[in-house]
Amino acid sequence: MSETASQSWAEKANETAVKMAHEILRTLIIVHGGATIAMLSFIGSVLGDGKLTGNGAAILSEPLMAFGWGIVITIGAMVAAYFTDGLVVAHTFQQQAFASAPADEIAAARLKRLTFAKICVHIIAVVLTAASIGAFISGMYTLKAGMGSAFRFPDTYQTEEGSPLKAKGGVHSQSLAH
Repeated sequence: MSETASQSWAEKANETAVKMAHEILRTLIIVHGGATIAMLSFIGSVLGDGKLTGNGAAILSEPLMAFGWGIVITIGAMVAAYFTDGLVVAHTFQQQAFASAPADEIAAARLKRLTFAKICVHIIAVVLTAASIGAFISGMYTLKAGMGSAFRFPDTYQTEEGSPLKAKGGVHSQSLAH
Protein backbone atom coordinates (compact mmCIF):
# COMPACT_ATOMS: atom_id res chain seq x y z
CA MET A 1 0.00 0.00 0.00
CA SER A 2 1.43 3.36 -0.98
CA GLU A 3 1.78 6.18 1.50
CA THR A 4 -1.05 8.20 -0.07
CA ALA A 5 -3.35 5.14 -0.17
CA SER A 6 -2.59 4.37 3.47
CA GLN A 7 -3.15 8.02 4.41
CA SER A 8 -6.43 8.03 2.48
CA TRP A 9 -7.53 4.85 4.27
CA ALA A 10 -6.59 6.36 7.66
CA GLU A 11 -8.56 9.53 6.88
CA LYS A 12 -11.63 7.49 5.87
CA ALA A 13 -11.33 5.31 8.99
CA ASN A 14 -11.08 8.43 11.18
CA GLU A 15 -14.04 10.02 9.42
CA THR A 16 -16.11 6.87 9.94
CA ALA A 17 -15.13 6.68 13.62
CA VAL A 18 -16.10 10.33 14.13
CA LYS A 19 -19.48 9.78 12.44
CA MET A 20 -20.15 6.70 14.58
CA ALA A 21 -19.22 8.56 17.77
CA HIS A 22 -21.61 11.39 16.88
CA GLU A 23 -24.38 8.87 16.12
CA ILE A 24 -23.83 7.16 19.48
CA LEU A 25 -24.06 10.50 21.27
CA ARG A 26 -27.22 11.48 19.36
CA THR A 27 -28.72 8.10 20.23
CA LEU A 28 -27.92 8.63 23.91
CA ILE A 29 -29.64 12.03 23.83
CA ILE A 30 -32.73 10.44 22.26
CA VAL A 31 -32.76 7.53 24.73
CA HIS A 32 -32.35 9.78 27.78
CA GLY A 33 -34.86 12.29 26.43
CA GLY A 34 -37.39 9.55 25.71
CA ALA A 35 -36.94 8.05 29.16
CA THR A 36 -37.34 11.50 30.74
CA ILE A 37 -40.54 12.21 28.80
CA ALA A 38 -41.90 8.74 29.63
CA MET A 39 -41.13 9.24 33.33
CA LEU A 40 -42.79 12.67 33.37
CA SER A 41 -45.88 11.25 31.66
CA PHE A 42 -45.97 8.29 34.02
CA ILE A 43 -45.55 10.42 37.14
CA GLY A 44 -48.27 12.80 35.93
CA SER A 45 -50.61 9.92 35.27
CA VAL A 46 -50.19 8.21 38.64
CA LEU A 47 -50.28 11.51 40.52
CA GLY A 48 -53.64 12.25 38.89
CA ASP A 49 -54.98 8.81 39.85
CA GLY A 50 -53.85 9.16 43.48
CA LYS A 51 -51.99 5.84 43.38
CA LEU A 52 -48.72 7.12 44.83
CA THR A 53 -47.73 6.71 48.45
CA GLY A 54 -46.62 9.75 50.43
CA ASN A 55 -43.06 9.56 49.20
CA GLY A 56 -43.92 7.93 45.87
CA ALA A 57 -43.25 11.09 43.86
CA ALA A 58 -39.84 11.41 45.51
CA ILE A 59 -39.07 7.77 44.76
CA LEU A 60 -40.02 8.20 41.10
CA SER A 61 -38.08 11.45 40.82
CA GLU A 62 -34.79 9.60 41.41
CA PRO A 63 -34.78 7.78 38.06
CA LEU A 64 -36.06 10.96 36.42
CA MET A 65 -33.00 12.76 37.79
CA ALA A 66 -30.70 9.99 36.50
CA PHE A 67 -32.17 10.34 33.00
CA GLY A 68 -31.91 14.14 33.21
CA TRP A 69 -28.28 13.97 34.31
CA GLY A 70 -27.72 11.53 31.45
CA ILE A 71 -28.77 14.27 29.04
CA VAL A 72 -26.40 16.77 30.68
CA ILE A 73 -23.51 14.27 30.68
CA THR A 74 -24.16 13.39 27.03
CA ILE A 75 -24.10 17.07 26.08
CA GLY A 76 -20.73 17.30 27.86
CA ALA A 77 -19.53 14.30 25.84
CA MET A 78 -20.72 16.01 22.65
CA VAL A 79 -18.75 19.14 23.52
CA ALA A 80 -15.65 17.04 24.27
CA ALA A 81 -16.13 15.18 20.96
CA TYR A 82 -16.36 18.51 19.15
CA PHE A 83 -13.09 19.68 20.70
CA THR A 84 -11.51 16.30 19.95
CA ASP A 85 -12.43 16.73 16.27
CA GLY A 86 -10.91 20.21 16.25
CA LEU A 87 -7.75 19.00 17.94
CA VAL A 88 -7.41 16.15 15.41
CA VAL A 89 -7.53 18.69 12.57
CA ALA A 90 -5.05 21.01 14.31
CA HIS A 91 -2.79 18.04 15.07
CA THR A 92 -2.86 16.94 11.42
CA PHE A 93 -1.91 20.42 10.20
CA GLN A 94 0.84 20.65 12.81
CA GLN A 95 2.20 17.24 11.74
CA GLN A 96 2.40 18.49 8.17
CA ALA A 97 4.18 21.66 9.29
CA PHE A 98 6.62 19.63 11.37
CA ALA A 99 7.26 17.22 8.46
CA SER A 100 8.26 20.13 6.22
CA ALA A 101 10.66 21.56 8.85
CA PRO A 102 11.66 18.76 11.29
CA ALA A 103 14.36 20.87 12.97
CA ASP A 104 11.81 23.49 14.07
CA GLU A 105 11.70 23.18 17.87
CA ILE A 106 8.61 25.38 18.19
CA ALA A 107 6.67 23.16 15.77
CA ALA A 108 7.88 20.07 17.65
CA ALA A 109 6.76 21.49 21.01
CA ARG A 110 3.41 22.54 19.55
CA LEU A 111 2.90 19.07 18.07
CA LYS A 112 3.66 17.50 21.45
CA ARG A 113 1.15 19.77 23.24
CA LEU A 114 -1.52 19.12 20.60
CA THR A 115 -0.96 15.36 20.89
CA PHE A 116 -1.36 15.52 24.67
CA ALA A 117 -4.46 17.75 24.47
CA LYS A 118 -6.05 15.54 21.80
CA ILE A 119 -5.55 12.42 23.91
CA CYS A 120 -6.86 14.09 27.11
CA VAL A 121 -9.99 15.51 25.49
CA HIS A 122 -10.65 12.21 23.72
CA ILE A 123 -10.43 10.36 27.05
CA ILE A 124 -12.83 12.88 28.60
CA ALA A 125 -15.32 12.28 25.76
CA VAL A 126 -15.11 8.50 26.19
CA VAL A 127 -15.49 8.70 29.98
CA LEU A 128 -18.49 11.03 29.68
CA THR A 129 -20.10 8.70 27.14
CA ALA A 130 -19.63 5.76 29.51
CA ALA A 131 -21.02 7.87 32.38
CA SER A 132 -24.08 8.68 30.27
CA ILE A 133 -24.71 4.99 29.68
CA GLY A 134 -24.20 4.43 33.43
CA ALA A 135 -26.75 7.13 34.22
CA PHE A 136 -29.32 5.39 32.02
CA ILE A 137 -28.66 2.01 33.64
CA SER A 138 -28.84 3.62 37.08
CA GLY A 139 -32.17 5.22 36.19
CA MET A 140 -33.59 1.89 35.05
CA TYR A 141 -32.50 0.06 38.21
CA THR A 142 -33.65 2.89 40.47
CA LEU A 143 -37.04 2.82 38.78
CA LYS A 144 -37.30 -0.95 39.16
CA ALA A 145 -36.28 -0.79 42.83
CA GLY A 146 -38.71 2.01 43.67
CA MET A 147 -41.81 0.72 41.91
CA GLY A 148 -42.98 -1.52 44.77
CA SER A 149 -42.76 1.15 47.45
CA ALA A 150 -44.05 4.05 45.37
CA PHE A 151 -47.64 2.84 44.98
CA ARG A 152 -50.62 2.14 47.20
CA PHE A 153 -51.97 -1.36 46.76
CA PRO A 154 -55.23 -2.51 48.33
CA ASP A 155 -54.99 -5.17 51.06
CA THR A 156 -57.21 -7.57 49.13
CA TYR A 157 -57.63 -8.30 45.45
CA GLN A 158 -60.22 -10.45 43.73
CA THR A 159 -59.07 -13.14 41.33
CA GLU A 160 -61.03 -13.92 38.17
CA GLU A 161 -62.74 -16.78 40.04
CA GLY A 162 -63.78 -14.42 42.81
CA SER A 163 -61.47 -15.74 45.53
CA PRO A 164 -59.54 -13.07 47.45
CA LEU A 165 -55.79 -12.57 47.27
CA LYS A 166 -54.33 -11.11 50.45
CA ALA A 167 -51.25 -8.93 50.50
CA LYS A 168 -48.60 -10.22 52.90
CA GLY A 169 -45.41 -8.22 53.18
CA GLY A 170 -45.74 -6.82 49.68
CA VAL A 171 -46.22 -10.28 48.15
CA HIS A 172 -49.71 -11.29 47.06
CA SER A 173 -50.69 -14.86 47.91
CA GLN A 174 -54.00 -16.67 47.91
CA SER A 175 -55.86 -16.63 51.18
CA LEU A 176 -56.27 -19.95 52.94
CA ALA A 177 -59.82 -19.02 53.96
CA HIS A 178 -62.13 -19.45 50.97
